[in-house]
Amino acid sequence: MKNRLEALKAKLVESGLDAFLVTDIKNIRYLSGFTGSSAYLAVGRTSACLLTDSRYTLQAEEETRGSGLRLKIYKRRGLEEAADRLSSFLCSRVSSRGRPSKAGFEGNALSFDDFTRLKKSVKGANLKSFPTVVRALRRCKDAEELKANVPIAKAGALADAHATLLQFRAQLGEGGRRAHAGGDVVHALVHLVQHR
Repeated sequence: MKNRLEALKAKLVESGLDAFLVTDIKNIRYLSGFTGSSAYLAVGRTSACLLTDSRYTLQAEEETRGSGLRLKIYKRRGLEEAADRLSSFLCSRVSSRGRPSKAGFEGNALSFDDFTRLKKSVKGANLKSFPTVVRALRRCKDAEELKANVPIAKAGALADAHATLLQFRAQLGEGGRRAHAGGDVVHALVHLVQHR
């Protein structure tokens, strides 16, 4: 999970952002490992914080252990506390640069009302919607995902073998199937697979 967060932090720098608010629960799970149904993930250039409610305290501690995330249990409306965390990331950047900060958020996973609250909470920051930044990271599978997807790789190999067999049967035609019974069929199939 640490590598995924680091990749997002690199995207922040690349996009000229100082912080990013992840609100899509699928993306939060991808970046943090947290599988609860209510959370926000505030990511700064050098640190990140998972915010969730008290129902998930133990689960969040266990699932994010070793991820490098700070964990905060919110006591009031989660978005406001997530915005506060985002603001703290932005304030540290403002003081070091002397100009307004820029924050990104997942515009496709935030209601208009929540966007209005977020904008009010991070006064003076430029907010920009980046709805696909985490989705783009998710497209490139890391070693952890590839290891978990071994059955998918086996299914792909099986599908390839089936496609080869169907191609072979189509090439033989009905008369060829009768004429190539026995060892000749095996030899022809091996030849077809090798030259595919």
